[in-house]
Amino acid sequence: MKRFDTDKLMEGDILCGRNMVSKDGAMIRAILGSTSNHNALIIRDKSRQWVVGDMFPPVGVMMDLSHYEDIVAAGEYDLRVVRIKDATQHDRRLMSFFWWINVKGVGYSTFSLYRLWVMRIVNSLPWTIHGTWCTRAIGIVCGSVFPPERNIFRKIYKSGTPLKLNETPRTIENRLVQGLLEDVTDQVLVDI
Repeated sequence: MKRFDTDKLMEGDILCGRNMVSKDGAMIRAILGSTSNHNALIIRDKSRQWVVGDMFPPVGVMMDLSHYEDIVAAGEYDLRVVRIKDATQHDRRLMSFFWWINVKGVGYSTFSLYRLWVMRIVNSLPWTIHGTWCTRAIGIVCGSVFPPERNIFRKIYKSGTPLKLNETPRTIENRLVQGLLEDVTDQVLVDI
């Protein structure tokens, strides 16, 4: 059974999840061409306990780490954890703070999420789809903490490195491949 090693976790670590039983999860992966369909943020709550800052219907909530451990153990979920390479300890604390300020209790935009199907046809929409979903919540937090030139949602291969307008799980995967993130799954999710 896998458990989080809380001595190795860092605030701002990003969960990349693959729901193995949900038809919606499979549809999201197919539409986006990604291997994961959900993202969430490792944060500290007000008592400094480790939690997952999560966004799913109806609103942004805090989930216990054990929730993810249990669904992974049940074979219902596969996850990996990635880390922003150049985030300082101060940046990481701010990520928890801004999740609390900007995401907790914010409504999940199911309708906006389903509009992302357009991205499969149009690789990069010239406008922002308004609303909040799991990866957008991380984009909101990163936009509050990092200047655009350090934000993981910047397009590193475009002149001026503009920010991605519509964040998705595939965006996180692309930033991992591009070297802005590192996979720390083996360090933070261990067999017990």
